[in-house]
Amino acid sequence: MIEISLRWADRAACGTHDPDLFFPLAWETLSTAQAADVRSICAACAVRRPCLEWALATGEADGMWGGVTPRERRRMRAARNLRTPPEAPAPHALARQRTPERPASA
Repeated sequence: MIEISLRWADRAACGTHDPDLFFPLAWETLSTAQAADVRSICAACAVRRPCLEWALATGEADGMWGGVTPRERRRMRAARNLRTPPEAPAPHALARQRTPERPASA
């Protein structure tokens, strides 16, 4: 079950760090070493999973959440959407399909 509330946030490891680490002005300016530092904080965090799930479920567009960048989250959301089974057709759509007993008419 996805925890949509922010109850987990009080236990987040990032709470004791500078928020600018997790919300840089531009991800392109973040050095590899800085990104690794942020990911290591997230990797050791007890609430990394609910943090990431919250960001994915709410469509959070900014910041590092659960050790995942905005670009990585967009890819994850797209992959999840591709795996979502298609919706069942509406009942009225099924009634209009051709059957031997009931040919479709104008």
